[in-house]
Amino acid sequence: MQDQKNILKKRFHLRRVGEGKKLLFFIHGFASNQKSWQWIEEDLKKDYQLLFMDLAGAGESDPQYFTPERYDSLNGYVEDVLEVLSAYELQEVILIGHSVGGLIALLAGDKARHCVQQVFMIGTSPRYLNDQEYFGGFTEEEVYQVLHLMEENFLGWPATLVKSHYLRS
Repeated sequence: MQDQKNILKKRFHLRRVGEGKKLLFFIHGFASNQKSWQWIEEDLKKDYQLLFMDLAGAGESDPQYFTPERYDSLNGYVEDVLEVLSAYELQEVILIGHSVGGLIALLAGDKARHCVQQVFMIGTSPRYLNDQEYFGGFTEEEVYQVLHLMEENFLGWPATLVKSHYLRS
């Protein structure tokens, strides 16, 4: 079991800190990594244990484990969270997800009700694509623009997207 824990720790750059009894497990959003939680870490680690992960293909996760087939939907990411919960035998976990990480947390929490106590979603949208009945996501053209940015500059596309958003505002 220790080998599995070590593999998962490296695979997802797992980091556990804190002193409390309750465990908060943080799942970041798209185009982000576990560093997106750094602004609250100091305050929370006094009262909670905190578990941070970089989703496959993000941050300092091990790129050798990323396959397009596994991650062509959220299910691959959900399975990753379930693997961590199982390998570390975590109980009474509070999952906290930002943006699409909130959906991953919700789906994982539903499948692991035996060990997930609560799920908190921050800035999570039920849909990311606008259509005739829903507005709150992206137009189809905007999705293709983001995909094009990713193809052109995979490592730098989030910064380009943020700059263009603030220049429009």
